[in-house]
Amino acid sequence: MSRHRLLAALVLAGCASRPVRPERHAGGVARAVLAFRWEQRVAPQSGPPHKPEELSLPLVDSRRARIYVGSARNGLFALRSGDGAFVYHVPTRGPVHSAPLLVPHLGRLFFGCDDGALYAVESENGRLAWRYETRGTVRTRPVYDAGVLFFTSGEDRLYAVEARSGRWRWHYEREVPEGFTIRGQSGAAVAGGRVFAGFSDGHVAALDARSGDVLWTQKIGTQGYADADGTPVMAPDGKTLFVSAYNGGVYALHAADGSVRWRYAVEGPTRVTLDGERVYFSSPSDGVHALDRTGRLLWRQVVRQGSLSPPVPTDRYVVVTASEAGIYVAARDNGELLGFFRAGGGISAEPVVADDGLFFVSNTGFLYSATLR
Repeated sequence: MSRHRLLAALVLAGCASRPVRPERHAGGVARAVLAFRWEQRVAPQSGPPHKPEELSLPLVDSRRARIYVGSARNGLFALRSGDGAFVYHVPTRGPVHSAPLLVPHLGRLFFGCDDGALYAVESENGRLAWRYETRGTVRTRPVYDAGVLFFTSGEDRLYAVEARSGRWRWHYEREVPEGFTIRGQSGAAVAGGRVFAGFSDGHVAALDARSGDVLWTQKIGTQGYADADGTPVMAPDGKTLFVSAYNGGVYALHAADGSVRWRYAVEGPTRVTLDGERVYFSSPSDGVHALDRTGRLLWRQVVRQGSLSPPVPTDRYVVVTASEAGIYVAARDNGELLGFFRAGGGISAEPVVADDGLFFVSNTGFLYSATLR
């Protein structure tokens, strides 16, 4: 579908930005912590899949007062953050289930697509600069360092390409294990001249960012679904790397050599998020967890509503989405549930907190703008 035809389809589907009517989504505990501003449809209603799913994360551009977000119905949209009005649409050859990256000094926006490509577009108008093709889906946010983009693909490869030209620098791959793997994909993390990524054979690897030479590997996935598909997260001091594997749990590794500091055993953990001295993650069977930096459990809030997103901490709250329900807001101190919003079809993508807003996309294709009281 062309850019103009898709925008027309969205308008015909009733996509003018409108106020949210929370009473239509009532359910669960009190929603007093959430104040909604607007909702905007970013996926047309025509020809929906049997069970729609949106996995793209919104990106807020404070300087231009814009939001960039992908759609399972092909393409990436730029919208005004104040009212959700459309600015432009970037057509793609497949669904966009990734998080975009903005590099302001280049004036470019980078994002992955299920068509196997990484796209580079001009952030001002969405004009295509280049497109780099891989042999697998690209569902994670690329990272930028010293003129180079690092990203992973569903073929179990880690790529390094030049941000200005899209020219290949190097890539690293591991053999995809036989049998079944869990759907998921570790993104790349860059720190101190090194690149880190997890792979479906249960290994985490550290490579030299300039050459792609392997510095160390560590197996964290156990038998069965070994997938190390939680994007690595580096501690602020640069000494500890937090990683996760479906059948391995959450690990704290020594960043220098990959040796294990500690392990927290749990099935199906998400990527971890950090907040001060706390480590957060979610599990579909065991809910939302808060640990201290030694791996000791501080609190756990059980939410069994399908797949859960990585928790997003704020100064007072922890926000998480559930694929079969909606969005939950818990107290940062003890995990007590304070707010809940039931979105049609649930929410599979992570919520995003930026500026004074909370943004998330429902599986039925609505982008919501809200604030946390």
